[in-house]
Amino acid sequence: MMTGTGTQADPYKPTTWAEFLSCTTADSVYTELPVGGGVFDMNAYYPEGIPATIPLKGFINGNGWEIRNAYWEKDQAAFQLSSNETYGYIENLNFINGRVNGKTGHSGLIGSYALDYSGKPLRNCKLSGRVERNGADCCTFTRFGNQATLFECSMNLMLVDKNCTIDANEYYDNCTAKYCKLELDMPEKFYSSGLCVRLDNSYITGHISHFYLRTSTTSVFDCEIDDFLTQYQGTSTNVLVNTDKFTGTLPSGCIGVTTAQLKDAAYLSSIGFPIQT
Repeated sequence: MMTGTGTQADPYKPTTWAEFLSCTTADSVYTELPVGGGVFDMNAYYPEGIPATIPLKGFINGNGWEIRNAYWEKDQAAFQLSSNETYGYIENLNFINGRVNGKTGHSGLIGSYALDYSGKPLRNCKLSGRVERNGADCCTFTRFGNQATLFECSMNLMLVDKNCTIDANEYYDNCTAKYCKLELDMPEKFYSSGLCVRLDNSYITGHISHFYLRTSTTSVFDCEIDDFLTQYQGTSTNVLVNTDKFTGTLPSGCIGVTTAQLKDAAYLSSIGFPIQT
């Protein structure tokens, strides 16, 4: 039986998916999943895909739990958070093996109705899955807008483009990734969409076609880049790019380093990259 009153001092403590959903429909409510982690498998609840947006509002501490195998193909986001961090955010809850099959509108797995979300909507969360655009105007895994920050998160995402109907939209949200590790796989070369994000003390690995860099600082591109890396907005500083994996033109504020130099703390310190030696 669920306990708690939903306050910060006495959060709701659900143990089942139905109980969990009953707690997360309103702003400013506190919910805490059992310590030790567990799995909510969306295949068990929605075997044909999530039929309508699910609110995950208020302050949610997942305690290492996973929402696994979520499938979404509609407009907006499958999981909708509160409009800003004053009313709620999610921490320690992992969204694993999610799939966005964007067919219409602006489709994403996790987001907020307010695309000007202010604050850190996701904190210490693991995100993994596949994002595929099949007609949607814009298709993302997270959908919060350019005032939001993904904080201390790890992401392992495959990004695929098929049958695009509109140009100049991003696959990845315009938010900031701070203290994050991103492993990205973009297997196709295309120019109608791209990756567009701000980086702050974050690390990117994997294999991508191209990247539109917004104002970024103290971050590392240690990934294969097939086509280009370009400064799309603002200026960047102290962004390291592995030139063994990308031989193209570097934007202003980016510094080319080799694989060996990336592993050399003394060298990185000598070029002004903040690192403990």
